[in-house]
Amino acid sequence: MYLFRCTSKIEGELIMSLPCDAAADLAINPAPPPLKIRLVSTTTPNSFIVNRQIFSIKPPSILDILEVNMNLLQNFLKKRLEQIGKQQRINIPLLKYKSPYLKAELAPLIAQSYWTTSGDNTVLSIDASVNESLAVQNFHFPRITYSNSFDSSTPVLSSHPSAEISNNKLRWERYDVGNEMLDHPDRLIATFEVIPNLEGSRTDIEFEVEGVVISGTDVVLENSESYSIATTVKKMKSDKYWTEPKIMDSNC
Repeated sequence: MYLFRCTSKIEGELIMSLPCDAAADLAINPAPPPLKIRLVSTTTPNSFIVNRQIFSIKPPSILDILEVNMNLLQNFLKKRLEQIGKQQRINIPLLKYKSPYLKAELAPLIAQSYWTTSGDNTVLSIDASVNESLAVQNFHFPRITYSNSFDSSTPVLSSHPSAEISNNKLRWERYDVGNEMLDHPDRLIATFEVIPNLEGSRTDIEFEVEGVVISGTDVVLENSESYSIATTVKKMKSDKYWTEPKIMDSNC
């Protein structure tokens, strides 16, 4: 049996949100207190981009202290306050980051694929379920796409649910999925004639999720008593989640 267990690569964004009256006061303060932030991450990002509109220097590591250029921040706030009208808060993008993997306890979608060969057939099974820790959150999957490549010379005998087959790839689409996956996990099955070599097979799962913060990255303020960490917001890009397989067990 070949077992593929999926891990996730993620992209995220950190945004600081301020009430407009506080932002207006900060924008005209002749001596604004310094604002320094530090990231605490359970999934250490391997690359990041700071917002050059408020940071003049990018530190060597995302875990170093990030010091906001207060002159740049004040100019940013003045421009945004002119644009947003009667909104109650102003969002300040801090940085964007990528993480190399997502720990299982943070992953919203947990998936495994299995290849088994018996008699004249090789069967692919994909099991997908939702992390139970998300049950208390109002999460929603607008789309989940399961796909699996296979040898072009191997006929597909059947698939359930019915899969789209093109370019030597099986493809299943799921739309508008939510808490029902907690009680009713997905199970996708495809049956082939015997596949002599499974080394070239690959299972990919792409998904979007809304209503849940899963980045594992938090911001703390460093020596900044004039600011409140309660104004920090985390967001995740909803179209950049990919899971890639690792072969955990290749014993037949």
